[in-house]
Amino acid sequence: MTIRDVLVKDEHVRAAHIEEGWVRLEGKVAIVTGSSSGVGKGIAIGFAREGATVVVTCSHNQAGAREVAAEIERLGCQSLVVQGDVGRKKDAHALINQTQAAFGRLDILVNCAGISLRAPFAEFPEEYWDIIHRTNLKGTFLCSQAAVPLLRQSRGAILNIASINGAITTYNFAAYAASKAGIEGLTRGMAIDLGQYGIRVNALRVGWIAVERDVDLGEEIRQKNAERFPLRRIGEVEDVMGPAVFMCSDDARFVTGAVLPVDGGHSIIFNSGYPQGVVPEGAWDRPEERIR
Repeated sequence: MTIRDVLVKDEHVRAAHIEEGWVRLEGKVAIVTGSSSGVGKGIAIGFAREGATVVVTCSHNQAGAREVAAEIERLGCQSLVVQGDVGRKKDAHALINQTQAAFGRLDILVNCAGISLRAPFAEFPEEYWDIIHRTNLKGTFLCSQAAVPLLRQSRGAILNIASINGAITTYNFAAYAASKAGIEGLTRGMAIDLGQYGIRVNALRVGWIAVERDVDLGEEIRQKNAERFPLRRIGEVEDVMGPAVFMCSDDARFVTGAVLPVDGGHSIIFNSGYPQGVVPEGAWDRPEERIR
């Protein structure tokens, strides 16, 4: 399902929700960093589905950010596009200041801006390490710190987008995995320190979600990988929308410091290499000799 498909459905869903009086983010102002494409785009649109005003951010993809803002406004919500580098303190504060100037408040911050660069650890360039951690981890720190004064006023919520790679990872992903594991630790520390102000801080540990960059992989490769997961499919952007809305809504008002897996069960299964239903030869021979 594409974002466009979701929007068509959303127009009817949101209209019904408003009529029934249970749009969960009505009146809220949210910032979603890295929302010009991918998971961030999906979360921004998911928030608009629930009635939120959404600030869309990008580092370079202004055209994508404007497209997302237009889609949000088509759903009947306000939007603002802000371009900047989340890894720069000046830009992080400018993002918060522009949000306050436009809408007078901030209720939700979603730290979704991220980058992944892959190379073997032994040859991994220092500049790649710095780029990854500047965006993924330092950006989360700077934007959250800048947002605290406004979030104290609203007793708002911060949602950090972590990754399954922060818990289990694969070849050539050491730097990215370290940045995402750091986000989980930062989430717990922030939740402890900011709870006294009524600010909740949680994270989503996101698995493989099909986004724009996955188009070139081909359906055969995607399906082969999907068979490794308990739910037998790769995630879609819409699969992240619901958990993100929940974590940032009053439905989760007593949830803080939590890291919620959104990965189709990927993180709970050991991929031994044996296909489903296949038992290694001799596995059931003389079981009494195998019990020690």
